[in-house]
Amino acid sequence: MRAFEATIAAIILVAGIVLGWLGGCFYADLVSIPAAREAGRIEERLVWTKRQAEAEARAAADRQAAQIRIDAIEREYFERDKARVLQMDALEQSLQEEQANVPTPSPAARGAPPVCRPAIPRGVRDALDAAGRGAAARPPAGEPPAALR
Repeated sequence: MRAFEATIAAIILVAGIVLGWLGGCFYADLVSIPAAREAGRIEERLVWTKRQAEAEARAAADRQAAQIRIDAIEREYFERDKARVLQMDALEQSLQEEQANVPTPSPAARGAPPVCRPAIPRGVRDALDAAGRGAAARPPAGEPPAALR
């Protein structure tokens, strides 16, 4: 009977080990691993949220810098446009002055041969020269000219 009891004890021992191992596996599957997964998920979510906030801050700073550059370009454009309008007004004024200063030929001179006068009066020539030699647009400081881009 001794051998029989030893065999039963060995079977009970092996069954206990198997049941313990299965219980540990079920505990890990149902309790430990899901909790660890959830903790990992939360940690990764925090890291992602932090990186997302940093990316949004960088994008906002880039947008603000771009808007500042756009505003500067727009301001420069309006200044150049204003200067061009002033030049055109000066040209129109010069044309009106020249037309007002043109002498009416006397009746005796009408039969005389034509006199060669300059094709463009001096005031009109100077106003056209100033309008045609406007300052070239320069890129903002730190940027290469358009030909080198």
